[in-house]
Amino acid sequence: MNNRRRIVGVVTSNKMTKTVVVEITRKFRHPLYRKVVHTSKRVKAHDEIGCQIGDEVQIV
Repeated sequence: MNNRRRIVGVVTSNKMTKTVVVEITRKFRHPLYRKVVHTSKRVKAHDEIGCQIGDEVQIV
């Protein structure tokens, strides 16, 4: 059961009922140019406990 992928992100919006928007940022080195690149993705997640903006959460 612990084989699930866990993604860590920061809550950016909690205006919906029992749903939060989590921003997941990732940085990696570009394979050709070797520069560090930052990308971010915003996903919606279910929220039972009432997270606030700025909280760091794990998505399973």
